[in-house]
Amino acid sequence: MKFFYRLDNKTFHVSNIYGPASSPQKLSFVTWLMNFDTVIFEDWVLGGDFNLIKHSENRNKPGGDITEMNMFDELIADLNLVEIPFSGRNYTWSNMQADPLLVKLDWVFTSYSWTLSFAATFVQPLPRPTSDHIPFVLHIGSSIPKSKMFRFENYWIEHLGFLDTVSLHWNNSAFFASAAKNQSELELVSNFEARIYLI
Repeated sequence: MKFFYRLDNKTFHVSNIYGPASSPQKLSFVTWLMNFDTVIFEDWVLGGDFNLIKHSENRNKPGGDITEMNMFDELIADLNLVEIPFSGRNYTWSNMQADPLLVKLDWVFTSYSWTLSFAATFVQPLPRPTSDHIPFVLHIGSSIPKSKMFRFENYWIEHLGFLDTVSLHWNNSAFFASAAKNQSELELVSNFEARIYLI
């Protein structure tokens, strides 16, 4: 499907995947996808049930077809895909038995250019009420949220106006007004100033 992103007048493509379960059909599916013309898909995301695993760690029990794993890895490399991990979920499918087999069969991948255009994209797994697969939501974001945590950069003290700026805000802040009047606090600022000039 082709979508239009109004904020920056860009288009992007979304492909929903439902891969076959039998081995002979898996080869045909992978071959078809590798030969799929993606030249026009600059920003492309594809996701769904691939019915393939990349590694034996994608199962909670031993097993898995190494030929299929290599085939899947080759597909990912050939299309230059970037995986968007499922937050907090190692497996996406269960055989729903008392001692269940758990497997990661559902995947979300993007083109490399997608990671630049929509850098804040992430996958949110949802509770699995009835299906043997977990549902998920793909959140598409074009900007990385900024942290609200204050970070002091050491190079700031080398800036010519650093002490004036600190002094101005220290003396005019309601939060620090009572502390700034305290003699010991003023001595601390004076000592700090002396250390800066000694560097």
